[in-house]
Amino acid sequence: RSSDLEKAHVCLQKENNRLCLSHLPLLFSKCLSYLSTSSSALIQTSANVMRSLLENCVEPCVDKSPTSSEFLQRIFNIIETGLKYRYQSAWDKVLDVLRVAIRVLGKPGYDIVTPKSIQSLCSLHETPGFALVGELRAAVGAAFETMGPRIVLEAIPLGFEEEEVQTNFPRSWLLLVMKNHVHHTELEYFVDTLLPLAARLRDKAVALSEKGQLLEAKLYEQLQMQIWDVLPGFCTCPTDLIKSFKRIAKVLGVALSNRSDLRTVICRSLSLLIEKNRENDENRFELARFAQNYLPILFNIQMEKSKPSNVAAVTCIGNYLSVADPKLVNLMFGKVGVKLLSSETDAETKLSVMDLAIAMVPYIDSKGLAMLYKAVEPLLTNSNASVQKRAYKTVNAMCSREDKGFLDSHLVALKDILLNSAGATLAASKKSRMKCLSQIASKVTEKEEFLTTILPEVILCTKEINEETRASAYQLLVDLADTFVSSGGSKENSIAEYFALVLAGLAGGSPHMLSATILALGRLVYEFESVLSHDLIEKLLESMTVFLTSKSREVVKSTLGFLKVTVHV
Repeated sequence: RSSDLEKAHVCLQKENNRLCLSHLPLLFSKCLSYLSTSSSALIQTSANVMRSLLENCVEPCVDKSPTSSEFLQRIFNIIETGLKYRYQSAWDKVLDVLRVAIRVLGKPGYDIVTPKSIQSLCSLHETPGFALVGELRAAVGAAFETMGPRIVLEAIPLGFEEEEVQTNFPRSWLLLVMKNHVHHTELEYFVDTLLPLAARLRDKAVALSEKGQLLEAKLYEQLQMQIWDVLPGFCTCPTDLIKSFKRIAKVLGVALSNRSDLRTVICRSLSLLIEKNRENDENRFELARFAQNYLPILFNIQMEKSKPSNVAAVTCIGNYLSVADPKLVNLMFGKVGVKLLSSETDAETKLSVMDLAIAMVPYIDSKGLAMLYKAVEPLLTNSNASVQKRAYKTVNAMCSREDKGFLDSHLVALKDILLNSAGATLAASKKSRMKCLSQIASKVTEKEEFLTTILPEVILCTKEINEETRASAYQLLVDLADTFVSSGGSKENSIAEYFALVLAGLAGGSPHMLSATILALGRLVYEFESVLSHDLIEKLLESMTVFLTSKSREVVKSTLGFLKVTVHV
């Protein structure tokens, strides 16, 4: 019956908002009464109905009917009543409904979800033996999302400012909730309130450490780190970026330079600011103003050896390059190129420089690309696995640019170098090499020697240990077939010609090559079964039956896989 009443109220809401709202308190009261029963099915249904009514009836009315606050307040009060002891057995459902109610009714300006309501949730969390911590934190998280951290923390302060040294911080859990739920809020609150608090906690940690109170110092140090950990949330679509970012920009730059423990979280925060504001010209311009300050700092971080934050720094560099002035990018790349070309640059430094170069590839001009290609071409045959891997990643990045000018102008040279370097390719480089070959193959429109020459290598890469390498090889295998089809002649004949080239791998002799060829044929049958002739399929099946009696387990396994695919299609 409750379900029928729910549907009736949803229909009524579409016709008359205020009339619907005026009837909802009675229905919520009825649903709440069922939460004290012993029937788990009835409790679940009642909770589902209340959630549905909040989302489908109450939420559409919140903004449309400003005079309906009286009914909205009554609805919230009824739901809040579910936290009384008589409903304890259904508290998990009540807290979930309360989470939805806070999200729907907690918008600033309505004053329906009061500080007292948030305080009661916090008190419940601090009750010894309280088991529904996850559900309660989700409800408080909804308050952070909807009402904002300023209002919530004014209602339930963190309590870190006691003069006496503490070892117990009962509300430190709020920082974890903030980390997971704060976004689309004012950055100013972090700048004015949380940042100074983190600084005071760190000062206290240093003072305690100097006094030999190492345990207490560690606790305060951990708290200030947890405060910094909420920064990415404040940098996710802040509502006051123009006003507040300039106030924290210098602080972040100094922290990047001087505090290696904060680099990862700061780089992530800066990346989020850029990624979430690409479509907002005003915000993007404000962030771009600081590129000349941040990029040199980030470059220096990347050049430091054995630092775990380097990955975050490279990501942040890539994001900042995307909004920076092209003149600045090309100027900075000139220094990177000089280091790459210098014979005095050691292998470890060269790796860091190449990571920078890869990040810069999408944004440098043709002169920079030519300089970079000159630097990395000899490294494609380097015996150092890490150097060679990055050389291939760099070439792939250059070939993958939206502007295909580099690929078009260097197509012949790239074909030659990739064919000549095949024998020197190390396992770590094969994924990027497959991607490079795919980029070049996409530019080939005729059945030429290059395609047939790389085919055995592509087939063998379908047996590589690295999953991404295998996936790239399989995709390239299909792309090569498409090239054959698009180069002229009937589709059926072109595919048959391509299959004949692949079938040549069955004469390779080694079990590894046989297994790889059979796997490649299986993938091609799956992709092109609609254009395979009956004769070709018969020929394939005849060839496969021979390998079922092979003494090699990997050959038999591949053969069974091929037969399974063939039967399926």
